[in-house]
Amino acid sequence: MNPKRINNYPTFLTFTIAVLFGVGLIMVPVKAAEPQVEPLSPSAACSYVGDVGSVFNQDDDGTLVLTTTAAVAAGDDIIVAFATYGDPDYVIDSVTDSAGNTYENHIVRSTNYSHGRGYLFGAYNVNALPSGSTISIVHTDVTGPTTAVATAFTGLVDTNPVDQTAAMELATEDGGPSTEFAASTTPNVGPTGTTAQANELLVAAISIEGPETDSAGTWTEGFTAGQRIGGTDPGSGQERTVDFGYRIVSATGTYSAGKTGITEQFWNMTLATLKCEPGYNLTIVVDPAEGGTTVPAAGTHPFAQGSVVDVTATPSEGYKFDHWSGACTGDSTCQVTMDADKVVTASFVEAPTEVIYLPIILK
Repeated sequence: MNPKRINNYPTFLTFTIAVLFGVGLIMVPVKAAEPQVEPLSPSAACSYVGDVGSVFNQDDDGTLVLTTTAAVAAGDDIIVAFATYGDPDYVIDSVTDSAGNTYENHIVRSTNYSHGRGYLFGAYNVNALPSGSTISIVHTDVTGPTTAVATAFTGLVDTNPVDQTAAMELATEDGGPSTEFAASTTPNVGPTGTTAQANELLVAAISIEGPETDSAGTWTEGFTAGQRIGGTDPGSGQERTVDFGYRIVSATGTYSAGKTGITEQFWNMTLATLKCEPGYNLTIVVDPAEGGTTVPAAGTHPFAQGSVVDVTATPSEGYKFDHWSGACTGDSTCQVTMDADKVVTASFVEAPTEVIYLPIILK
């Protein structure tokens, strides 16, 4: 992860120029220029990196190949959402890419009998995957469309990141209370079991028996819309759309995912929670509170493990910066490596008024 840095800025004094005219003094207060500070955005333990690519194939031969349109950096994580026809004997043989990454097969699967299947796959702490690479899903050859999207994230734990899952699961005609789940406009799934830790990435995908031109609807439960791709011929009778969403949470709990307002279609849905690397809190204290400001501001800020944070101090008028204490010491720069929860205090003292006497010769 690239550390976020802030340059330190010098402290400033407020001083006064006293000008002597005959027997009188004129006191001219001079205020130092305000320093320009660069804002710092705290990093969550996990974060969205970007869309990697998507593919739709009306009738593939058992291998769906997604060509990436964006590079993925080494160490990042890739989540693939895949949607296909609902053959009850369907098998995923492998999911790999041209950089040698192997994908978990599968994180979670959902089915709606003959109306479709949905899968989530994951590769973690990946080898760098350049733009123009390929991700290949080898599966049972079916007559019908297949579609997939790939999305990059960062900050997942490298080993066994999958925590909780939830899915619609009706694989056979007698596998549930009805032969199929009814078509509707409100796909939903969950709740999951209780998550094992606070910081987790939630990923969800909907496999919809309909074209991409249908109404996309709106994600609920706090999810952010990701990629959505499918066929565009609503009259073909052989359409499939995959719809991906994600959410980053910071509290343990049970979680659900859903959408409202899609075109009424048959659908199935998957949801998984994935563990993020531990994050740590940096608490900034200003003493006294009116003495100045800091970047990051006074308060508590979350940062990803290993982040390097430069803390700067700017005195208020009438004060000067004195020293750091806590995770930083001294009176110069303050740089904190986030490998645990840490506290930094910026201490200010009142600045003495400096009087400068300038002789004026009157003619």
